[in-house]
Amino acid sequence: MKLKLLVISLILLINVGFAFTLLLSTFYQSEDENTSKFSTITSLLSSDKLERNDTDFTKIVQLLEQDKDIKNKTIMADNPAYSFHTNSKFIYSSFDEGTQNDTVKDFITRKNWSEYDSWFSAINSIPPQRDQSERIPDYLIYNFSDTVIDPTTTWYVDSQIFYINSLLANPEDPNIPEFFESIYYSHSGRGGTVVYKINL
Repeated sequence: MKLKLLVISLILLINVGFAFTLLLSTFYQSEDENTSKFSTITSLLSSDKLERNDTDFTKIVQLLEQDKDIKNKTIMADNPAYSFHTNSKFIYSSFDEGTQNDTVKDFITRKNWSEYDSWFSAINSIPPQRDQSERIPDYLIYNFSDTVIDPTTTWYVDSQIFYINSLLANPEDPNIPEFFESIYYSHSGRGGTVVYKINL
């Protein structure tokens, strides 16, 4: 009986430890990419401060709120939280719509989006609209990852080879059109975020 109680207690302790470590790695990050989870826990128990992952999000919302007319503007992103916190309109995009060689203008006007992609974007946008062909975003927020996934894996996503993805991830790229103004860029080594103001 004591052995069963010991085994159950050990399993519960391991689960709590795993959940705690997962929580730390999800909501906090260290500036040093080589920092282990154990040193993250040590930092938490010591007086060292941990940097929250939502720093970029807060900065972007504050930047967008500087636009006095933001409530009448439209944001294209993969996350509606930016629009929710700025009370603006939202166009959903997973950034793998259209064709692999679409230009930036083709992409934001949804020129080559499939009927399904247009429908899925419309129902996940704010406000949801059946026909979004006339809606041009005023801002585009692109979150990218530096993680390279082996194309032979079952979870490989073709969007990683889309021209639009590599183009948007680099605001210094000379092929970025003039009507795209980069107003925010953050890159941590694992990925980053770019915010473009669209003056079309």
